[in-house]
Amino acid sequence: MVIYKGYKFPGDAMNKRVLENIEDFNVREDDIYLIAYPANGIHLLEDIVQALLQKHFEKKNLQQQETNKTKENDENQVNQNHDDCDKQQAPQITVA
Repeated sequence: MVIYKGYKFPGDAMNKRVLENIEDFNVREDDIYLIAYPANGIHLLEDIVQALLQKHFEKKNLQQQETNKTKENDENQVNQNHDDCDKQQAPQITVA
């Protein structure tokens, strides 16, 4: 059992370091939380969510490429798309 700020938490499911750091965790509107019981396929679900997000960003990037084709030559387009990918941030996925 872990006691943090007067509250009791099960020791096998939570550790004190996580509880201390959770206060500084930056929550965003696009965050995704996967919460399940142990041994319930949570890692498979996390992989599925990651794949769906990757497909979403690939589709968005392809749409951007099509728009840029009329504005830039091929060399500039490759550089621009690389920069766009670096700027995109996927939602944080938290597994609990």
